[in-house]
Amino acid sequence: MVSLKSLSLRIGLFIAVLFLIPWFLSLGTYFSGYAHFENDEHDIILNAKSGLYKTIHSYEGQVYRVHRGIYASLGDSLYFFSLDGDYEMNLDPDFAAKVVTNDLENYFRGLTHVRIAEKEGKVVGLLQKDDIKKKFDQVVIQGRLKVWD
Repeated sequence: MVSLKSLSLRIGLFIAVLFLIPWFLSLGTYFSGYAHFENDEHDIILNAKSGLYKTIHSYEGQVYRVHRGIYASLGDSLYFFSLDGDYEMNLDPDFAAKVVTNDLENYFRGLTHVRIAEKEGKVVGLLQKDDIKKKFDQVVIQGRLKVWD
């Protein structure tokens, strides 16, 4: 009979390999990006290279958060796994409350899924979170998203 510890170890290893394959396929990719949320003053600047990324978030022109993590590209989707990042120090309390509330609405801490699509010659990104689909009205990406194109 298989022990519970052995079974859980095998399942955990399978899940880890399953998540690492898209990340492994992202090695050798690189891109820079800019995203602006539709009907909002929230901007994101992104730099990514070989599975690692750094984002700088600003709201109403003021930088409020910087974080780093790993990303995986799979088809027309990008998955961003946040590893490290905090809010900037000495933010105005009202401003801080506004951006934290906004972030809680937009993101699931730890994983962000963005679907990239081309519409009318423009690249549009859709932020996927449960049933809510926030739209980026402007997404500019330059670089190589797929190694084998």
